[in-house]
Amino acid sequence: MSTYSDLKLILDDECDSNDTSYPVATKLRNINSALEEIVGEIIECNGDFQFDDSNFTDLPEGTATLVNGQQNYSYDVTFLDIVGVSVMDAQGKYQKLIPIDQREMGADPSQFQSTNGMPVYYDKKGGSVYLYPAPATGSVTMTEGLKVFFQRTAHLFELADTTAVPGFISTYHRILPLMASLPYNRKYHPDRVNSTLVEIQELRTKLLSRYSKRSKDERPRLGIRQESCR
Repeated sequence: MSTYSDLKLILDDECDSNDTSYPVATKLRNINSALEEIVGEIIECNGDFQFDDSNFTDLPEGTATLVNGQQNYSYDVTFLDIVGVSVMDAQGKYQKLIPIDQREMGADPSQFQSTNGMPVYYDKKGGSVYLYPAPATGSVTMTEGLKVFFQRTAHLFELADTTAVPGFISTYHRILPLMASLPYNRKYHPDRVNSTLVEIQELRTKLLSRYSKRSKDERPRLGIRQESCR
């Protein structure tokens, strides 16, 4: 397992650099860029396993209070994607909603499920989730009645980090300083670039192969803390 300090040392080894020739702020930016790219690829290939960076201490879900007759609820647009929505019924049990698009609502979407009640469908528009029908008092539980499940990107490093580690399989942490070495070495050590690209591709192939075969029951341990999605 490589800490952020380790990653910077590996990066300097790959580039024959130091904090003067390769400034720490630039290292941070390039390592984080590599981290976001790799996590994005993991998310794309992970099949039944929903990847979540192991540095997060909360589950990738949030709750909000429903309002009688209110159809749309905003969420944090920094989330990579909304992957599911549930609404708590009048008996206090969350019911999974069905995703739907306006094209499936008929000629006049404003008339679709227009009588308030227990929501059955949801649609995503911009930074909001729309419920169909809108919730009605008596049909739902209002307090924390909306639950949104989301996919998020990597937990990025900060300048002050020393012991933080990348949130994916530790065997492949080396790929980050290798990727971060490319901008520097293209300029100062172009003879090293091709061999680095080969090693990056080998690590990427093995890493993505591992995640494509993982199942949901292999999910990293996470603490539980509810977050508001409003």
